[in-house]
Amino acid sequence: MAGQKEKMKPSQILNSIPILDIIAKIIGATFTRNTRDDYWFVSFIRTEEKTASLKVNAKKNIWYDFGIPAGGRNYDLLMYYLNTTDIHKIVNTVKNYFPSYFLFDQPTCIEPTKRIEPRVGTEILKIQSLQHPALLKYMNIRCIDLALAKKYCQEIWYKNNGAKYFAIGFKSESGYELRSSYFKGCTGKGITFFNNNSKTCTVTEGFFNWLSLLILYPKLEFNSNHIILNTTGNIPKAEEVLKQHDSLMLYLDRDEGGISALRKIESMGANIKDESEFYNGFNDINQYLIFNKSTNQNAK
Repeated sequence: MAGQKEKMKPSQILNSIPILDIIAKIIGATFTRNTRDDYWFVSFIRTEEKTASLKVNAKKNIWYDFGIPAGGRNYDLLMYYLNTTDIHKIVNTVKNYFPSYFLFDQPTCIEPTKRIEPRVGTEILKIQSLQHPALLKYMNIRCIDLALAKKYCQEIWYKNNGAKYFAIGFKSESGYELRSSYFKGCTGKGITFFNNNSKTCTVTEGFFNWLSLLILYPKLEFNSNHIILNTTGNIPKAEEVLKQHDSLMLYLDRDEGGISALRKIESMGANIKDESEFYNGFNDINQYLIFNKSTNQNAK
């Protein structure tokens, strides 16, 4: 009918609500500081959070949690907070707080939901160069240069419980580390070692941190050997390679797990240097990289 407003999908209505109102009324959180349109919160979607690393831009009505890292709009935020991908459950929750936004009947529709994928029983179907827009976007969110990402990562298509998925793949000695916006897993847990015939070696926990290190210090790429643990539980698997070096430069996470890993490597009698001081205040190098690139962009 002429003049009648086009009906909005539930997710469109949900995302039209001011995000600060969503946080205040449904979550009950208050920001710790703000600069212009940016509001910082102690993350309410991660229980271990102690310092404010979840940023909300009130003007753009979006959020970003540097500790996961992930971000998006109201639906994405409530998906994490309510621990569900069910659009109907999320909308029904929001209706209780913002009924005026849902006064008009909406058309019945089936909307895609975001998957939190299973982590076991993975069968690789295809390995190709990194090219899927969703994966390239995720690399961009993590502030990883795409040329560098394509050099060391691949696109893995795999099957799990009969369903097909795709993810960023990073090769280890036991398989692939798999990452996407909603999945963190692997096809086998092993270390990754890059040998440049150097007597020094960098040590990082995950490949995003290693790629971040190469962005911050490009000369390290070929001036040092590199061990990516892929989990601190792999330290015993890395011991033989670690002991082959005269010095180790450790870029581990600044949390209990990272400190414990540092002590374990130190106990091997290795000559180590804890390089994590330069990203003090952040959990890891990638979080530091994301924050600094975001700050630089906002300053322009």
